[in-house]
Amino acid sequence: MTDYKRARENMVESQIRPNGVRDPGLLRALYRVPREVFVPASLRPLAYAEEHLAIKKLNGGARHARYMMAPLMLTRLIDLLRPQPSDVALDVGCGTGYSTALLAALTESVVALESDPELAEAAAENLTSLGIDNAAVVQGPLAEGYPSEAPFDVILVNGSVDEVPQRLLDQLGEGGRLAAFVREPTAAIEDTFGYAYSYEKSEGWVSGQLEFSGGAPLLPGFERQQGFSF
Repeated sequence: MTDYKRARENMVESQIRPNGVRDPGLLRALYRVPREVFVPASLRPLAYAEEHLAIKKLNGGARHARYMMAPLMLTRLIDLLRPQPSDVALDVGCGTGYSTALLAALTESVVALESDPELAEAAAENLTSLGIDNAAVVQGPLAEGYPSEAPFDVILVNGSVDEVPQRLLDQLGEGGRLAAFVREPTAAIEDTFGYAYSYEKSEGWVSGQLEFSGGAPLLPGFERQQGFSF
């Protein structure tokens, strides 16, 4: 039988700390939030492995599955956001709710946006089961964000994108931060390699910065629009 508490401790001490994550609040959240709750039963022994875990098959089979981001990749993205206790967060593509649970431990409140009805229902159930009451799961297209609750202090894009839509950046408040993995322009749909970027709004302008290489599976709705050339 898997000792998930031990696995959680090992994840933090052998995967997260050695890769530069030092924020004490984030480390506490990683110790406390049971990642295995958010993973399909058949994959729970892999809950703390450094790999992206499929949580939902979409039309087209495995290559279009939705994934839970690998722990280190997710943690480093959250670390870029510098979450504060007074922040209002938007979790874009919350999946089954693990990332939302981490953000809820670090911020005042979280809007967890999910486009898939089954995943949204699972996320709501998982968060409720853990007594997390400062997060609300909402449904809608991921690339649209959730403008009715904007502006946000932090926006986590929970996967890779071909480009960050301006409409998401527009939902940042003054001083707000967004983090996402952005893929190479020539990447095939199944490619996960890319670069983590952080964005920050200051005096009404949003600037972006490349932070580190890494990646995650592509989120639906963030594919690069194909055009015609003559």
